[in-house]
Amino acid sequence: MDAFAVADTSEAEWTEAAPGVEIKPIGMVDGRLFNMSRFAPGFSAPEHTHLDSEFGYVLEGSVQSQGQLLTAGCGYAAPKDTTHSEFVVGDEGCTMLFVTHDLNTARNVCTRGIWIRRGEVQHDGPIDGCVDAYEAFLRHQLMVEYAI
Repeated sequence: MDAFAVADTSEAEWTEAAPGVEIKPIGMVDGRLFNMSRFAPGFSAPEHTHLDSEFGYVLEGSVQSQGQLLTAGCGYAAPKDTTHSEFVVGDEGCTMLFVTHDLNTARNVCTRGIWIRRGEVQHDGPIDGCVDAYEAFLRHQLMVEYAI
C-alpha cells in the first residue's frame, strides 16, 4: 500500500490461513500486517516467541493466554522477544484484530524463509525473496478484496 487507504471488511470473504484460522487482511504498512483473525472453537497454538511486537484485541469470543482469560474488549501488547504461552480459544470461538508480522525484522534476523499457505509451500529460499513474495500476495489480496 503506497498511500492512506480504507478497507471496508464488511463484504470481504474470510480466507483460511491454517486449519482452524481464517483471516481478513485489512492493510499492510512498513512490513506490518493489520488483520482480523477468526479462530475455531478449541483452536490452540503452541508457545512461541515474538520476533517483534504484536498487538491483539478480542472482538468476539474468548481466548486463554499468558494465564489470563481474554474476552471481548480485552487487548494486549507483546513486546519483541516475548515468549507467548499456549494460546487456547474458548468453546464459542474467537475473533480478534491483530497488528503483527514485522517482515522487516524477519529480513534482518533470517537468511532463509519458508512461506506456507493452506499446508502448501509457496516459497522456500532466501529471506528477501520469501518476504517479497508474501508482501506481493498480501497486496494482491487487499486489492482484490477492497479494490484499493
